[in-house]
Amino acid sequence: MSLTLPATVLAAVRAHAGAAYPEECCGLLVGEAATAGARVTAVVPVANCGTAPGREFELAPGPLVRALAAERRGGPAVLGVYHSHPDAVASPSGRDSREAWPGWSDLIVAVSAGQAGEARSFRRPAAGAPLVEEPLELLP
Repeated sequence: MSLTLPATVLAAVRAHAGAAYPEECCGLLVGEAATAGARVTAVVPVANCGTAPGREFELAPGPLVRALAAERRGGPAVLGVYHSHPDAVASPSGRDSREAWPGWSDLIVAVSAGQAGEARSFRRPAAGAPLVEEPLELLP
């Protein structure tokens, strides 16, 4: 499985991550699900309503509920989430590992001094399975 997205979409995630610094940004990845992987066509920035937004993220529920309802009506599929790690690496934290939803991608962007850096994606293939890194494929 891989996560495919246009370079412009990754640029939007990176811009959100830099603007949110020193707090974690978060949002939804939406697009098309396929057997070989997911193809992101857009992102939906979501407010981080975590109690410690500099160290964790929690998606505001409204945008998630609306995106899932739109998916049920035939809109783009919710493929996962993205978030940033201020002054940390683009690897899952313990909380990320515990709370990742099965089948969803978790795109993480490292941010240092307000500048977005490395981006990596992870996925839990099934309930109870560990997170595994998935290839990130950029489209022009």
